[in-house]
Amino acid sequence: MIHYKNRIVIEKPQKTIFDYLTIPLYWASYLPCTVDVKPIVETELMVNNQVTEFLNVLGIKVKIQWTCTENDTLNNFVIDGKCKNFGGSTSQLSYKLLEKEGKTEVVRNIIFKQNSLIMRITEPILKLFFIFEAKVGLRKAKSIIESNS
Repeated sequence: MIHYKNRIVIEKPQKTIFDYLTIPLYWASYLPCTVDVKPIVETELMVNNQVTEFLNVLGIKVKIQWTCTENDTLNNFVIDGKCKNFGGSTSQLSYKLLEKEGKTEVVRNIIFKQNSLIMRITEPILKLFFIFEAKVGLRKAKSIIESNS
């Protein structure tokens, strides 16, 4: 199992950030491996909404079916993912936001479990990928959000 949590502070209101991170239409703009999300969803995912994210991970095409399991429209957002590639895996991605003095701390948490014993062997390499994706993704989201007026 891979579990990675990272944080970033963005100098914009909490609601602006929450809306950006939870709208699938924007995921490919800040997540390095996301190629596309279907169906095209231009609003934040609400509980029980589903989308399929198409990724290119180290040259390997991956498809994840995400289901929103929590969305309070301001502080907490959780999606659970299932992937059938390479013996199957499950993921949980969450964002928690807290605004203080005009700045918002974003905590991104990913939990990833491989079903296949053979694929579990690759977890040390995959963890490096998850760390890269998380750090680059949040830095890029921060840059995009802060540059928009």
